[in-house]
Amino acid sequence: MPHRGEPGTHPLPSLRVKGLVSTWEVDTALVDLAPFLLKADTVVVDLAGAEAFEVIALQQLLSAVAARRSRGLETRFRLPAGAMARHQLRLWGFPAAVAAVTRIPFRLLVRPEDHAYFGEEPPTGSPWNGAPSPRSSVHAYLTAQRCFGLRAYELRDAADRQRMLDSEVAHWGGHALMRLLDSVVCGPARDLLRVLVQELVAGAVQRSLARIAVIGAELTLPRTAGEVGRLTISEWDDGGLEMVRKERRTGPRGTDSFLVHREGRTPALETYDARRKPWSDTDDPELLLASVIASNPGDRDGTGGGEGSHRMYTLYKCAIDSFQGTLRIDSGRHRLRIEAAPDEGTHRYRVDLRSGDRLPDLQGSLLAMQLPVRDA
Repeated sequence: MPHRGEPGTHPLPSLRVKGLVSTWEVDTALVDLAPFLLKADTVVVDLAGAEAFEVIALQQLLSAVAARRSRGLETRFRLPAGAMARHQLRLWGFPAAVAAVTRIPFRLLVRPEDHAYFGEEPPTGSPWNGAPSPRSSVHAYLTAQRCFGLRAYELRDAADRQRMLDSEVAHWGGHALMRLLDSVVCGPARDLLRVLVQELVAGAVQRSLARIAVIGAELTLPRTAGEVGRLTISEWDDGGLEMVRKERRTGPRGTDSFLVHREGRTPALETYDARRKPWSDTDDPELLLASVIASNPGDRDGTGGGEGSHRMYTLYKCAIDSFQGTLRIDSGRHRLRIEAAPDEGTHRYRVDLRSGDRLPDLQGSLLAMQLPVRDA
């Protein structure tokens, strides 16, 4: 079917998402478009049917756009038909993130029929429906101040990487944001800044091949009594997880035991611990597992110098033990999720790993912490 404004022309391949644009929705759309995604000269990301967005889903879209740009291919955009969805994209900095990834102003990538939406007045109300929570006004204020959504950084040199780290520490250290998080997360909000944010961003700084990074943040407050909301802090960059292949185990071994579920493997559940060493020619899923299970506070950084870690150990320990949340790692066609083991004897953590052609090939790497939020 031709796009509006182009009667009789041959339709361009389109990546269409609609409703609540979740990570599942984007994964499905990317798999369906796989034959064209890295071959067609022009692809349209069609958001016309979108009503709301998850922040990780937007980072997945940016990853696909980055993959096309690396091949010199063009990506165009259709904006949501709903004013509230367009407003959410603006509040969350999606146009600026697309411009950073493509190095082209967002307006030049939007279909001409949607140019009328530029400069429109913001709609009344909130992009997020549901009964007001006791902290909804603070959440709305911080959202208007662009505390949530996407922040993109070019990583051309060491100075850029340091600026990204300094900027994120300053952002998360804001008084109003810290006060809000302190009242809703399961652990001390200062540890979000001291541990999770600094370690997550420092991991991107260490990935020497990364040239662009996008930090994401989303806070969903509970809508009803007893419901649990969610805080998402995520980082996508185009550098991949090349550090997984580098020298490890320069410090003390970890003692954690993991119950690992690998889709399609027999037996379905296996026990892993830090003593398990992957061979140098081990496949990518095994290396991704090793990046978590064999990590420890004494690992060398990504350049082989200095003691530190490639951040996996600190991230999963803090996200799960302190905040009762989960850590997600996406790389290539592999999706790893780690959480507390549900009463599994001596195992403290459970890892679920999916791989294969039913997943899209993610450009770079995506790390995300998802923490429960309670609004008492």
